[in-house]
Amino acid sequence: MKSIKLKLLLFIGIAVLIFSAILLQSTYSLTTSNVEDLTKQQLSLALNFDLAIREYVAEKIRPVMFNMVSEREFIPETMSTSFVARNIFEKVRRKFPDYIIKFSSGNPRNPLNQAGPEELKMIRYFNDNPQTQIWTGEIEMGGIQYLAKFSAMRMEKACLHCHGNPNDAPFELIKRYGPNASFYRPLGEVVGLDTIAVPSHTVQQMLWNEKIKNIGFLGALIVLLSASLVFVFKFTITDRLSEITAHFLDTERQSIDERIGAIEIKGEDEIAILTRSFNKLAERLNDSYHKLRKEIEDRKEAQKALRESEQRLRTVIDHAPVVLWAIDNNGVFTFSEGRTLRKLGLNPGEVNGQSVFEMYADNKEIIADAYRALAGETFSSTTETADIIFDSRYAPLVNDDGSVTGAIGVAMDVTSSKQAEIELKESEEKYRKLFDMESDALGLIDVETGNIIDVNKSFIKLYGYGKEEIPGMKNIDFSAEPDKTAKATQNRERYIPMRNHKKKDGTVFPVEITASIFEYHGRNVNIAAIRDISHRKHIETQLKKSLKDKEILLREIHHRVKNNFEIISSLLDLSSMQKENEIGSNLLADARSRIYSMALIHEQLYQSKRFDRINMFNHTHEMVDYLSHIYANQAKSIHTVIDPSGVYLSVEQAIPCALAINELVSNAFKHAFKLKKHGTIYISIVNLPDHTVLIRVKDDGDGISMKINPNDAAGLGLKLTRRLIKGQLGGEMQVNRGEGTEICLQFKRLELSKKI
Repeated sequence: MKSIKLKLLLFIGIAVLIFSAILLQSTYSLTTSNVEDLTKQQLSLALNFDLAIREYVAEKIRPVMFNMVSEREFIPETMSTSFVARNIFEKVRRKFPDYIIKFSSGNPRNPLNQAGPEELKMIRYFNDNPQTQIWTGEIEMGGIQYLAKFSAMRMEKACLHCHGNPNDAPFELIKRYGPNASFYRPLGEVVGLDTIAVPSHTVQQMLWNEKIKNIGFLGALIVLLSASLVFVFKFTITDRLSEITAHFLDTERQSIDERIGAIEIKGEDEIAILTRSFNKLAERLNDSYHKLRKEIEDRKEAQKALRESEQRLRTVIDHAPVVLWAIDNNGVFTFSEGRTLRKLGLNPGEVNGQSVFEMYADNKEIIADAYRALAGETFSSTTETADIIFDSRYAPLVNDDGSVTGAIGVAMDVTSSKQAEIELKESEEKYRKLFDMESDALGLIDVETGNIIDVNKSFIKLYGYGKEEIPGMKNIDFSAEPDKTAKATQNRERYIPMRNHKKKDGTVFPVEITASIFEYHGRNVNIAAIRDISHRKHIETQLKKSLKDKEILLREIHHRVKNNFEIISSLLDLSSMQKENEIGSNLLADARSRIYSMALIHEQLYQSKRFDRINMFNHTHEMVDYLSHIYANQAKSIHTVIDPSGVYLSVEQAIPCALAINELVSNAFKHAFKLKKHGTIYISIVNLPDHTVLIRVKDDGDGISMKINPNDAAGLGLKLTRRLIKGQLGGEMQVNRGEGTEICLQFKRLELSKKI
């Protein structure tokens, strides 16, 4: 099968068959599933409707009727759930005569509700499986196959009035149905079934009709799709490919001198791209053919010019200050030309036929270079022979199969330039040693451009750049004040006492610069000696700061001691106002703890290296240890927990803050655990955003009574705390009650830098 058209048609046919089979199978399965699901939904709907009717009669109508008739009366037409449901569904069965919609029982009062053999079998099944309430499935009843749904009606306590002892039943039931039917039913027994059943042949007919409709529609759709595919492939692919194939066959029969024609482009799809690509390729082939013919003609002219060029090259070689040579794969010279041969006492061609390994057996460098070239390596080398230094270039000669057949080389006499280079290197080495021995950072700077010419090791170490990064940089690249640096360079300033420079990592530091201008390689160069004065500036700053701290400390000591006496006086005055605690050890303990808290601030201030801040975690830790000692008798089983923090406060804020914490912790020790033997006091001091400090003192003790408003409490501790926080710190105090008591203090922290 060579035709693409037949292949495509076969492929389309197979694909359509496979797709149709899959689609038909899916449609068949989906239709079957949908019909079965729909039938089961109808059964479930009918059963739920039946149960809903029965439930409505039992829960709504029957209680109303019992209130309207005497206790011994019973009206089945309105009070019997099975009677009402059966009569309602009798009208439904007129519309669906093949359906079974009924309530059945093994010993019914109404003979119409008598269960058949299959239903009695289901009643036994439900009694054997008390956990099962509903059963759905295929069943044969009266010789006909049905899809049925059964719901078991079990005896409940409320049903015993009419189905228990006949003596307790309504008189109307006994009168109408007698004393035997449907009595003495035990609790939990299945007394009847609600049955909904649809004949299986009805379901099958529905299924068959639905399948015929769906499969017929699908078949028509598949036929239409197949025809569309054939039409599309014919007019968009196969016909156009046939035209391209015919053009290729025509091109194949053309003579080589004829131009390849173009194909007409139709559309913008992949075949059009293929056609366009062929046209471009044909155009290139046409151009290449004509270029090739022209190149053949040009090559003939080039060969003629090459012969003339070789003649001219021979003349140049004979007069050039070089040696040109070639050896075969055994190291035998096959070519030797060049004016410099005469310096070696040789004539051009004189060494041809001699071995390089024999001629230079005592020169290991030349022998090693010859072996490298014959091994296939291209390289440059500097060698010395007969007191002449040569810079040589070696290259292997390789044939078509890649094997080395010899080597060629060119050597130039560089004796005079090498000698000058050695002398210059020695001079620069002396300069470099002196340059790098200097401990200050040295830099050679072009006066006109500001470019860095050279730097010493100290310069690299100071600024953190690599040696290879410096070339191309300017002096302003190292300055944090580039405008000032550019101006100083322009004015050729010789001494700059202080200038801010920057390192590679961005660190800014102060330097002292001494400069001198001299001529270097024909241009004016500024040599700058740069000294890092960071340490000197740091010492100056520390001295100034130390003097200022001592002045602050002297003023603070005087001011704080005076304030402490005023606070002590206020505390004693407040204590005397408390009628319950006018005397005794509790008052002394309170006073001592407050005075200790203030004294502790000064003690930590004196011991600290910084006189402008107090570490509140250290202070709180020492103060709580002191309070634990004072209240040791009351707090034998009280554990304190202080969260580590990095909160530092100025002396101005630390004293009222410490007094507030002292009052809260003292209150917790004295009052929080009167009814408990064990407990924990938790203290937290943290920095919040916006320069805010949050202090939390929490205990798991007895808690404040819900009858007491903590904002109106007359306790000295809370009053003093509120005054300290609001009056001196401008903050807020909040009391939270729950499992114990939590008191939160919040105030703005002063910036320490402003206090220094």
